[in-house]
Formats: sequence, structure tokens, C-alpha cells
Amino acid sequence: MKLGLEACDRPLSVAYDLALVDLDGVTYRGHLPIDGAAPALAGAREAGMRVLFVTNNASREPQTVADQLVGLGIAAQPQEILTAAQAAALTLRARLEPGVKVLVVGAQGLRTAVAAEGFVVVDSADDGPAAVVQGFGPQLGWAELAEASYAIAAGAWYVASNLDKSLPTARGYAPGTGPSSRLWSLPPGSSRTARANRRPSSTGSVSSGPAGRDRWWSATGWTPIWRVRGRAAFRDCTCSRG
Repeated sequence: MKLGLEACDRPLSVAYDLALVDLDGVTYRGHLPIDGAAPALAGAREAGMRVLFVTNNASREPQTVADQLVGLGIAAQPQEILTAAQAAALTLRARLEPGVKVLVVGAQGLRTAVAAEGFVVVDSADDGPAAVVQGFGPQLGWAELAEASYAIAAGAWYVASNLDKSLPTARGYAPGTGPSSRLWSLPPGSSRTARANRRPSSTGSVSSGPAGRDRWWSATGWTPIWRVRGRAAFRDCTCSRG
């Protein structure tokens, strides 16, 4: 599959059936609209194009995101929102059975998405979680990061919703999930090897590290959607045709 930006001799809403539209920095910046986004999306819908909004922000639930879009004059339904939290939860399902414990490090959007996939959400490493999943959380503090560190050192599988270094806001760029996720590249007291792998193999299987140790990788990047054992995750790229 060829990746990269290419010229198109027709309007994109005619050439394509579906638009995967990023949110932060593309549709809006913080709570401020991006000029031209609302009329462009309305025109695409009028031309028959389906729209799916995708975001690396794992802190909010789809209904909250849809409400914000509607408030900015952009038509949106919760089922048209795919968040990093949902993608991370689906990544967990690619390997873990429902009912296992997962330590969630992030905001309510991530907790809801993980619970919706049938996992038991816990807050302490003492609960013996099988995995740790982390996403952006504006109130994230030392105590939550410490619990994640304890769990990972004890052998829990680690999944990050994304590895973005920054997050666009109305006031500028703030730190994203990436900087804090690197705290566990080599967890203290652990022999496990953790390596960022933003580009899954073309077969969509989760990569493995040396001697059978599992690498961790980001559940979301940008579009297009890749399939991971029958479920959706994102691959980091700019554009795709074909």
C-alpha cells in the first residue's frame, strides 16, 4: 500500500466514500473552531460522504466529543466518534479475555472504554492487574503513575493510547501522553523489555521482542485504520489512497 499525499482530479467527497477526520488541531483547537472546518464537513456530507471523527485524546467519552462538535456547528453523533480510549480498549481485547483486571491510568473516557470491553477496572497494582493502559488525563498525578510502575514491574502488559509528545489546546501545545509513557521504557526491577512500536506489521499481529518478551506499542496514531486481530487500531501516517 502506497502512503503519502497525492493529487486528486476530483473533489475528495466524490473520490472517497469515507472521511476519517482528526479533531485536535484539525477540526478544533481546544474549545475554539478551526476556520472553514464546519462548512467543509457539511459540504462533504451533502455530497454523500460518510464522516468518522478520530482523536488521540483518550480523556473524553464519545458523547462529550459529539456535544462539543455540535456546539461548534458540526453535525456529529456519538457513534461517529472513535477515540484513542476506544482503540486502546480494543487493543486489550486483541490479547486479553473479558473479565481480567486492567489498571487504568487516565481520565473517565478511558475507564469507560475499558469497562465497555468487559474488563474489570482497578486503580492499584495490589489488585494484580493483567495489563496497564494509559491515556491522556489532565488530572493525572504521581500516585497514578506510581501504581502503573509497580504493576508493570510485576509483569503487567502495558498499552499506551498514543505516544504523542504534545497536545494542541486553545492556549498552545501542552504535554501529551508520550513523555509520561516513556517512564516505563525500562521499569525499575523488571526484566521485561518495553519498546515503542508505532507501526504494526502488515499482518496486524502484535509484535514480540527478544526472547519472547512483549513489546508495547501505541494503540493510536493517525489514519488510516489497521486491523489488529479483527479489531481496529491506528497506524501513524499522513494519508492513504487505495
